[in-house]
Amino acid sequence: MGETAVTLPRRRFWVPLMLVVVFVVFAKFDVHYHIIGWFRGDAYYRGLPTTYWRDSAMLQFKGLPPWRETLHRWTRMPLPVKEDRFPLFRGDPDAVPVLLQLATDQALDEDIRCYAIRGIAFPLDRLQGGLADDAKVVLQRCLGDAKREIRFAAAQVLLRFDEDVETSANVMLEIIRQQLKDASPNERIRATSRLSILGH
Repeated sequence: MGETAVTLPRRRFWVPLMLVVVFVVFAKFDVHYHIIGWFRGDAYYRGLPTTYWRDSAMLQFKGLPPWRETLHRWTRMPLPVKEDRFPLFRGDPDAVPVLLQLATDQALDEDIRCYAIRGIAFPLDRLQGGLADDAKVVLQRCLGDAKREIRFAAAQVLLRFDEDVETSANVMLEIIRQQLKDASPNERIRATSRLSILGH
């Protein structure tokens, strides 16, 4: 009975201390990104999973959503670094697996997905290579996406590499037709400029 009285206060002390240590490790070293990435089957770039790059791209181009600002204020968990020259879309071939995952992420912002789709082409342009099979599959899937700009970006990349030429051209033409019929003058101007891209 004397032993129980001695060990109980120790447990009460060690359990909260261990919880604090675990929280600090998670917050300081971005361990949560690796755990989420492991569960999601994320690709890695520069030692960090797609989940990290997704948050980082959103921070870079869209800013923090309100709920993240509140969470950061309360927990002080580090945010992905905001960089002047965001590396993910700079044409590094090692980034392509992450870009492919971002391109098909339906929950991700449409603009970021378009950056990812176009980013797939940059390293290939530089290396003068063709599209890999996994890139073709992802881009072909994007041709059927519900969002118009995703379809256009995917068709444009496929057309650039002479892949699915007829399907890609038809997708682009259909989108251009829709924009030409749009009530907004800006959309019609954009459609006209896209016709020149398609002609080129």
